[in-house]
Amino acid sequence: YTAEEAIGQTPRILKGGTHPREFYTDLWEKILDGQIWSGVLINRRKDGTPYHQETTISPIRNQYGEIDSFVEIGRDVTEEANTEARLRQAEKMEAVGQLASGVAHDFNNLLQVMLAYASFVRRGIQEGNPQSADIDQIIEAGEKAAGLTRQLLSFSRETELTMAPLNVALLVKEFFKFLERTLPKTIEIQLEISRVEDIPMIVADPTGIHQALMNLCVNARDAMPDGGMLRVSIQTEEIEEKQRSNNPEAAIGAYVKVSVSDTGTGIPQREMERIFE
Repeated sequence: YTAEEAIGQTPRILKGGTHPREFYTDLWEKILDGQIWSGVLINRRKDGTPYHQETTISPIRNQYGEIDSFVEIGRDVTEEANTEARLRQAEKMEAVGQLASGVAHDFNNLLQVMLAYASFVRRGIQEGNPQSADIDQIIEAGEKAAGLTRQLLSFSRETELTMAPLNVALLVKEFFKFLERTLPKTIEIQLEISRVEDIPMIVADPTGIHQALMNLCVNARDAMPDGGMLRVSIQTEEIEEKQRSNNPEAAIGAYVKVSVSDTGTGIPQREMERIFE
């Protein structure tokens, strides 16, 4: 607010609506009793954005000893509050990472035993035996579960990504079959891709790509409770020098672009700033 806009107004114009009624009751009781109140207020600017203000309110007495006015001194501590919030979140994520690491290690040990026995049984079955396909599915599922443990360990920063040449088009097509079996019938899914052979190989972590697709599609599903369209597309794209202004780390050259879109409710604006956390 400008000085002209603020003169004659009460502090109510800054009230953010975050604090409960009891907060203000205690504040007023203290300053009306002649005491100094100190604390942090969450107020709102003229444009509606919130800010944290470290505040001290002192009562002023007139010549008769009566309290007839107050002096408030405030300091904007929004950035400090945001920094503290980020620190708490980082500490929380570190704890979650340690938990994920412990679970992943124990789970991986169990998986290795299961995979070893499954492989042992598979070697003892002759080719052409109908049971061999069942054992192969057990081994394949176990290897995918092992990929999940690698994701958990990656989350806890205890392992590196397994980078390898990857045909992302084939991976997405296989993932598309999984979507067809698991998504509700109310959601129509569409895969937009030219010929698989037209999509170049990339170097990436297959489990990481699969997990990223899974997360995006689960979010899309949750955003369409009444049904809608989920679209996955793959295309090649060239990065030129002028496009590096937004991402200086990107190298000039050819890329494979995988896009996931839906017709759901969209992402609230307040979440957009944290979309990549």
